[in-house]
Amino acid sequence: MTLESATTLTCVETLHRDNNEQLSTGELGWPLVESRQFKHLRGLGSGSFGRVFASKHPVDGSLVAVKAVDKYRTAGDIRTRKELLWSLRREVETLASLQSAQSIVSLRGIYEDDKYAYIAMELCDKGDLQTFLDSHTGPVPEVAVRVLFRQMLETIAYIHEENICYSDVKPANFLLKTVDLAQDPLGLEVKLADFGCSQELSDDDFLTARTGTPLYTAPEVYLGRYGLAADMWGLGIILYRMLSGVFPFRPNLDKVAPFSMMMSVLHDKVSFQGNVWSQVSPEARDLVCKLLHRSLEKRIGAQEALEHPWFSVPLEMGPLSSKYTVIKQEL
Repeated sequence: MTLESATTLTCVETLHRDNNEQLSTGELGWPLVESRQFKHLRGLGSGSFGRVFASKHPVDGSLVAVKAVDKYRTAGDIRTRKELLWSLRREVETLASLQSAQSIVSLRGIYEDDKYAYIAMELCDKGDLQTFLDSHTGPVPEVAVRVLFRQMLETIAYIHEENICYSDVKPANFLLKTVDLAQDPLGLEVKLADFGCSQELSDDDFLTARTGTPLYTAPEVYLGRYGLAADMWGLGIILYRMLSGVFPFRPNLDKVAPFSMMMSVLHDKVSFQGNVWSQVSPEARDLVCKLLHRSLEKRIGAQEALEHPWFSVPLEMGPLSSKYTVIKQEL
């Protein structure tokens, strides 16, 4: 998909075209706006390239989440403005190409001014999975984990069918939105956002640039040659974290030096010791093992993971039932 076809998906271009207005565009080829048109209502997150905040859509006034990226700020593997602008175009093209999926955050518009590029997306009212995990210390009840994780897995399976490697699987990139309980047992819909690191692969292609977040980085990423299986490793880390409340590698340290983290990921065994894991079903532990297998040939793929017995085995609430009820009410 080209940038031009991605742009046609935006609300702003449709409205301007209906009004027979000519769009003024900037260096990205995106509609120009004045920065004051995006009023900062509340912060939603920040990263190395910019910030995400709630705002009103400049055309229809609806509430949206806006990712504002400084067009003059480079970081990490993005060393020049040319690379940054190319990365922004690729991110929008990828997001636009996946809009037919309900589990992908909706693209509401792309804009720019002299300094910033703005990507407007649907606003998910329950924040992201990272915030959810931070607000509930310890393990999440397995029945709740299964509902949420299946949605995440279905989304990754969908983009893998399109030969897209997401390359930054982590809880902060899975957004939560309230839906009717008839649609979901928890009343939550999971949506994937932020395609800044994603890349499309050909059948025999592989990636070499180290991207993503260290806690969720697959061993082959450290070794400099990876593909779709790296996303499955990230899902395995998330699943382990949700079921146990800790990380499988260096779980007792809040901050770990990059080299120590890499060595742990490359060599340490995944542990299922402790009382927490005695309350987790054998099927869930088996899926974690298959997701965190260092052998790419043996690591489970997304579609195969969806057929894993864990998703069909009956689960007992057990001693976590009261906590599950509290979480469900809060959500």
